[in-house]
Amino acid sequence: MGIYPRHVVVEVCKVFAVALAAATGLMLVVGVLRTALEHGLGIAQVIPLLPYVLPDAMRFAVPGAVLLAVCNVYGRLSAGNELIALQALGVNLNVVIWPTLVLAVVISLATVFLNDDAVCWGHEGIEQQAVASVDEIIYGVLRSQRNFANDRISINVAAVDGRRLMAPIISLPASPSMPSCTISAAEAELWTDEDAGDLRIVCRDGEIATNGDEDKHWSARFPDTFEQRIPLEAARHRSRSTAPAWIPLREIPGEIARREAAMDGRLDGMAARVAGELGVGDFEELLGPRWRADEQQLINERGYLHRLRTERPRRWASGFSCLCFAMIGLPLAIRFRTADFLTTFFLCFLPILIVYYPLLAFGIDAAKRGTLPPEIVWTGNLVVGSVGAWLICRAKR
Repeated sequence: MGIYPRHVVVEVCKVFAVALAAATGLMLVVGVLRTALEHGLGIAQVIPLLPYVLPDAMRFAVPGAVLLAVCNVYGRLSAGNELIALQALGVNLNVVIWPTLVLAVVISLATVFLNDDAVCWGHEGIEQQAVASVDEIIYGVLRSQRNFANDRISINVAAVDGRRLMAPIISLPASPSMPSCTISAAEAELWTDEDAGDLRIVCRDGEIATNGDEDKHWSARFPDTFEQRIPLEAARHRSRSTAPAWIPLREIPGEIARREAAMDGRLDGMAARVAGELGVGDFEELLGPRWRADEQQLINERGYLHRLRTERPRRWASGFSCLCFAMIGLPLAIRFRTADFLTTFFLCFLPILIVYYPLLAFGIDAAKRGTLPPEIVWTGNLVVGSVGAWLICRAKR
């Protein structure tokens, strides 16, 4: 690489780094606030989340930073007639265009990584931090709302005095070892036992009663202290996400194979039941609620499988939006010949906003519903990339 192309690439990298830092900082604040609201975390619990939220913020900031960088650098080069001087010396514009496009490819690959391992790692870190802070999350919710509930525990209190829950009523669902029960007490405290992986609920002066049939109902009074433990995962305010967006790329093929095998097994079981019920003439059972439930479960599994198949091309298409944006911004910045890079940036970003993102959203939605193959998510990249290639050819002439 010659001196001038190296100078151009260095300038692009400088502007890209500044733009990325500014955009990431803004998105980081928004992401931290969103995470804090979702998990009910306070400032002390939010600070350790910053490294985990950073990759999620960066993946959205990178494409815009790439576009801003090429608009800034090539707009200044064109406005200063440096590109015209190069052509007057017989130098082809490919010398200053291709190094930047190669850099955009490298950034696109890095963005794919951000969409994959880094974001999955960050999401897992947020989940672990939330689990480790279960007691603080519950206390925060109880202080503001006086009640906390998920599918494994429900707590209602009259007030919260420091760590003391005043007049708590704790409801626990049925488990293999005991029926559902309700614990009422004069006061209680919550503690996270990370070593045992449990949430300790220490109640004082209260009563525990089971909920159920009269012959299985019992109650007991405890004037002193009663301790109830539940797994930390069960005590979380939000259940662990199993969405395909949080599965690493390397694990998606295996997950697809497992889901397909499970769905084939379900279909074989349903076919065997149909044959058995037809054999005995039990036609009413074929229209019963069990079949409707199985059918709905099959629909849900098929939908999840479509989402899994969409995830890999979606991440690659989202990552390579950086290259597409560079291919649009670079020739337009040369053509506009102005050092006002913000004007060039918005003139470039407007058609991207109107064309690329709607096409990407349409492709993702159609692929997730199974109406079109997963590769449809590349439509926006192909359209914007083709227009960018045409504009680059025009700019060189």
